[in-house]
Amino acid sequence: MDALKQSIEAAREQGRFLDQSQMERFRVLFQKSEARLYIAKLITAHAAELVEAVTSNHTNSDGIACLYCADVLRHITYSLLAGNESILEDDFLDRLIKDLVSLAGSIEPFRQAIGALKNALLELLNAPTSRNNINQDYYGEIVNKVANDFDIITAHFRLETHRDRPQGTSP
Repeated sequence: MDALKQSIEAAREQGRFLDQSQMERFRVLFQKSEARLYIAKLITAHAAELVEAVTSNHTNSDGIACLYCADVLRHITYSLLAGNESILEDDFLDRLIKDLVSLAGSIEPFRQAIGALKNALLELLNAPTSRNNINQDYYGEIVNKVANDFDIITAHFRLETHRDRPQGTSP
C-alpha cells in the first residue's frame, strides 16, 4: 500500500492524474488483495475441519503438538493478509518451538502434523469448488505463497532440531 500512497502523492503534487501504468499496478494490487482475502476466508471457514483432520490421525501424546495447528493456521492467515512472512518470523516460531518442547518434549510430531496440515489445506485451496468464485489471474500465486509460508515454518523446525541435537549425531 505504500506504493499506492506514493503514486497518489506524486500525482497530487504534480497536479496530474495517475497514468495508465500506475492504474494497472493498482488493478494488480487490488486483484492480488482480493485473492489473498478470498483464501484467508477459505482458511478461516475450514480451519476447524482442517485441524480435526490432522489431529484425528495422532495419538494422545502427539495431540499436544497438534493443538498448535490452529495457531499455525491463524498465523498463516495473518501472513497472507499482510502480504509478507514477517508475522511468521517475528517471535512466533521461537515461542511455538519453546512451548512444544516444554509440553511435548519433541517437535517431531508437530513437524509431521504441519506437513499433513499443509497437504490438507493445499488440497482444499486447489479444489475446483474453491477456485470457482475468484479471478484466477493471481489465485495460484497466492496459493504458492501459502505453501511457502508452511515451508518457512518447517525449515525453522528443521533448524531447531539440528540445534538441539548433540554434535556428532545424525538425523
